[in-house]
Amino acid sequence: AFGVVRNWGLAGEVNQGSDFYAYLGGVGFDFVAPPGWVLGLNLFYRYDKFADHQWQISPYWTVPFSLGPVPFLFTGFVDVNGTKDGVGDDAVETWAQPELLVDVLALAGGPKGKLHAGVEWWIHRAYAFGETEATTTSVPQIMAQWTIF
Repeated sequence: AFGVVRNWGLAGEVNQGSDFYAYLGGVGFDFVAPPGWVLGLNLFYRYDKFADHQWQISPYWTVPFSLGPVPFLFTGFVDVNGTKDGVGDDAVETWAQPELLVDVLALAGGPKGKLHAGVEWWIHRAYAFGETEATTTSVPQIMAQWTIF
């Protein structure tokens, strides 16, 4: 493609909840990286319930590595988007979910890439309604990821 860009194309998301919606459309890029790695970036126009017309930048990654015989996967994403603060002014909101996972079946001599277990760290920085200062939530979570096919 374009030197450091391996692949590119249209990107989109629909985020829907009981009292929330966000519709995103834009372009995504996968960058040239070592074999097995994924490094990418999505650039979005964002329309949501609270901020109407805004933007979002979403880098994402997957990096496999080993420490001795133990195979790991470091993966995740960061979403940075425009929003409104508690008094209606333009602000920035950040979500991140990095994950550090062990390839459990590969460690036990089974098939690689089918069952991962580890920790995900959920981080959110945003303005609460009526607040003029941003708040940060940071929560580690135990997770398992099963790939059927």
